[in-house]
Amino acid sequence: MNDKSATATLDEKRMKPMQMTEETLDRFIKTVNVSAVFGEPVKAGENVIIPTAQVMGGMGFGAGFGSGRQGRGEEAGNTGEGGGSGGGGRSMSRPVAAVVASPEGVRVEPVIDKTRITLTGMIAGALLGLMFIRRLRA
Repeated sequence: MNDKSATATLDEKRMKPMQMTEETLDRFIKTVNVSAVFGEPVKAGENVIIPTAQVMGGMGFGAGFGSGRQGRGEEAGNTGEGGGSGGGGRSMSRPVAAVVASPEGVRVEPVIDKTRITLTGMIAGALLGLMFIRRLRA
């Protein structure tokens, strides 16, 4: 193997994590877009209903590459190498409202998430209870 082919292989290995990152980012952007926020309009009589959602997402990436060392004596030649990449992400959505267009006008009907309200209340109550107990002990 000559130096040019060794360099090309090394460069290809270094570019692979970047290509994977770009591909993952492209897929993520396709997932979290305006079509995920506004659903297909539904006609119901004279009304047109457009569902809306809140879309959230997050992601992280990491990539690395090692290095080599030049051997001495019997270990003459270049040794060592490395590489690696990783990443992850999540996107989620939840319904928040419906836009209703009717002959009388346009209005927004919010979606009330009773489960989320209940859980938030339970967590707040637990935190207040812990603070109260802590204050009594002091």
